[in-house]
Amino acid sequence: MPESSPQYPLLILDSASTNISIGIRLNPSDAGVWYDSDEQAGISIFRGIEFCLKKSQTTFKDLSSILYCAGPGSMLGIRTAAMALRTWLHTAQSSLSIYQYKSLSLAAAERCLSNNSVPFTIVLDARRSRWHTLTITEQNWQENIQSITSEDLSQIQHEIFLPEGFATWTELSFPFQKCSYTPHLFADTSFLRKLAYKTTSPNVFMTEKPIYQKWDATIRAQTKPKIRDE
Repeated sequence: MPESSPQYPLLILDSASTNISIGIRLNPSDAGVWYDSDEQAGISIFRGIEFCLKKSQTTFKDLSSILYCAGPGSMLGIRTAAMALRTWLHTAQSSLSIYQYKSLSLAAAERCLSNNSVPFTIVLDARRSRWHTLTITEQNWQENIQSITSEDLSQIQHEIFLPEGFATWTELSFPFQKCSYTPHLFADTSFLRKLAYKTTSPNVFMTEKPIYQKWDATIRAQTKPKIRDE
C-alpha cells in the first residue's frame, strides 16, 4: 500500500495511451475538471493542463501534488510527461509532490470494479514478441509487473485482458478480451490511496533495464562507386 496520499489541489496526468487524459481535483470531495485528447502528447499535455487550470480557476503554483502514469505504455507520451515533471520540480517556487501509478494497475483495479473474478492477467505490448503483464490472484493484490514472451503468455490458462487505447505491434497469438482504461477513476479518492506512490525522480517505468550497444569507432574501408559504362 502507498505510504501517503497526494495532497490537493492535485493535477492528474496520463499520457500512456492514445488518449491523453488530464485532470485537476481541488479537494477530496471534488470529482475534478477533465480534459481528453487524441492529439500527440507534446501538444495535448500542455493544452490540457492550461484548460483544466482555467476551468478550475486555479494556477499552477497553487498545486500541491501531481500524479502521473509512469507506464508501461507510449514511451514518447510518458517521456514527455516525465521531462515536464522534472522541469517543474526544478523550477517550482513552492513545495510540489510527485506521485506515480502504473497503467496495468489502473486497468486491473478498474477490471475488479466490474468483475471480481480472479485470477486474471492484464497485458500490454512490450514489442519484440514480449508483453508487459500483471497477474491478479486476489483482491488484496500487489504490483508484480513482469515482461514475458508471447509463447509464455499463450500458456496462461485464465482470462487475459488488453486495455483499450494502447497500441500493439506483436501478433496477438493468444485468446484475450478488451478491458477499459479510465484515468478519470482517480476522481475517486480510494483509487489514489490504492495506486499512487510518491517519487522524487519522475521517469518511465520499465520491466527490464535497457541494453545499450557500445559504439564501434573503427574506420571502415571505403569502396569506390561502380561506374556503369554507357
